[in-house]
Amino acid sequence: MIDHGQRAVVAPSSTERPARAGRGTAGVIVALAALVTVVDAWTWRWFVHPDQGIAQRAAGVLFSPDWYRTYLEVPRAQMGPLAIAASRLPHDGYVVLVAALVLPFLALAAAPLDGRRRDGLWLVACWGLVVPWAQFAWKGHADDALVLVCAALVVHALDRGARPGVVLALWAVALLAKPTAVVFVPLVVSSVETAAWAAAVFVLVWLPFVWDSPAGFLHAAKGVMRVSPHSLWGETGGPAGPPPFWLRPVQLGAGIAAAAWAMARRAPAVALLLAFTVRSLAEMNPAPSYAASVVALALLADARSGRLPVLFTIPALAAFWTSQQALEGASGWPRIAAHLTVITLSLWSLHTTPRRPPARNLALDLRV
Repeated sequence: MIDHGQRAVVAPSSTERPARAGRGTAGVIVALAALVTVVDAWTWRWFVHPDQGIAQRAAGVLFSPDWYRTYLEVPRAQMGPLAIAASRLPHDGYVVLVAALVLPFLALAAAPLDGRRRDGLWLVACWGLVVPWAQFAWKGHADDALVLVCAALVVHALDRGARPGVVLALWAVALLAKPTAVVFVPLVVSSVETAAWAAAVFVLVWLPFVWDSPAGFLHAAKGVMRVSPHSLWGETGGPAGPPPFWLRPVQLGAGIAAAAWAMARRAPAVALLLAFTVRSLAEMNPAPSYAASVVALALLADARSGRLPVLFTIPALAAFWTSQQALEGASGWPRIAAHLTVITLSLWSLHTTPRRPPARNLALDLRV
């Protein structure tokens, strides 16, 4: 007699077993890298970075009856309200939690790895994110960590053919974390309808802070950094001091345009890598915090590339470490060259990759 209520058990094939073992190994390595990141950040818990002090002053306004004047009262708070609110956490807890966000980021970044031998290079390279991400934690940059996790979630959702509502929701969280998330627009907008919803999301997040004084908000939005002699602008002959009024709009427009071009070839991870690399290159101050995001997004893109699995990560790491040297007074040209290498490799990768057809809707666990 046949029991029709019993399911047949199919043994994994010989090709599936090594792939599962490889993914298990990848998970262990990613977890260890995350643990080391937390430990590295923990060793700096005694230090309160000035940027965290700025965020905490902004949080004092955000949690007051005049919350909508946060960016008018503290214009140096160049982060989203979610990151500002996080600065109210106890300092030690803040450091640990921001550092620990590297775990979901790396787990999402590594999702396409299938246990092939070449994936070992990527797993070695992911350890290069330990110091950059730890700096997010002890420098008070929860905004960068949060927006990168959202970036990984958006790319993962697009990889799986998620519905537009899911992507829009993730983008809303990214906007709450950091205004820079506006460069996600080419990934979010896929039709006239989604463009309208994206505009509504942007207005919902930021209009309350703009309404009281649009001029004051725009003044704060233009940035507080002065042009460093070792930034791109300083090295190419630009005067030191306050940046020209056109710099931030050009920087933003170039990043969105680069991302849009990459999305035309259905490469969301490379789109974000290009947008953030352009932003880092064009910043007035050659701080390593900007290039740290480039390292993270290079890993995200490399895991989805059919080429050398560290193609983007190696020059991205060079961009991070040369940024610290430029900040300390060394020539900015090595930093500029490293950024340009990431951009060039990204463009070359897109140019030599055939256009992919739209992904099927596989979002069984991402429904809205």
